[in-house]
Amino acid sequence: MTKKLAFATMLLSVSAFAQNAASKAAAAVDTAVVLQPAFDSAGQSGWTTLSSVDIKPAGGKDLLITVSMQSGLFSFRYDSGSVPSPVSDALLQFSGLRVRVMIDGDAINLAAPGAVTWDRQLNFVAAPFSLPSLELNLKSGVRSFTFIKRNVGVGTHHIEVQGNFQAAAFETNALAGAAAFVTNRTLTVEEVSMK
Repeated sequence: MTKKLAFATMLLSVSAFAQNAASKAAAAVDTAVVLQPAFDSAGQSGWTTLSSVDIKPAGGKDLLITVSMQSGLFSFRYDSGSVPSPVSDALLQFSGLRVRVMIDGDAINLAAPGAVTWDRQLNFVAAPFSLPSLELNLKSGVRSFTFIKRNVGVGTHHIEVQGNFQAAAFETNALAGAAAFVTNRTLTVEEVSMK
């Protein structure tokens, strides 16, 4: 009975942190699936908000911002074999997911160390003489990283976690694509005084 009560109290306190701008610590939990398959001309998806929370540190000191996410990369290659070729069909495919933390909507002055690579995948395939083939790849798991923002100042601060998907493919005689996904994630922010 005691364990159940302690667990319920912990869930209630997390919900309270997520609803109001807290002073010492704040937390958010998100479960909606985010899929990033669209690209601009440079092969990037742009930055998508994955989670956010407000905090009002009393002393305006430093913030430790920990992001934990279940994420993954999916890629595919399909070759119908309909193009006869005396040489190999080849595919070199890259995909990655980057994550950054913005404070108060400032995309220039990010929490340190700036954008980090969350997931990265590189595929190379060579198929002789255009044989029909289908290849699917999935890489997924849970990752966590702590960002630091020094001297945030007093007042309410909006902490925003963003993701950016990158992809590039160089192929001959094949159709290829890639996507990134993010599912369950947590964001915790704690006011600290670092030396």
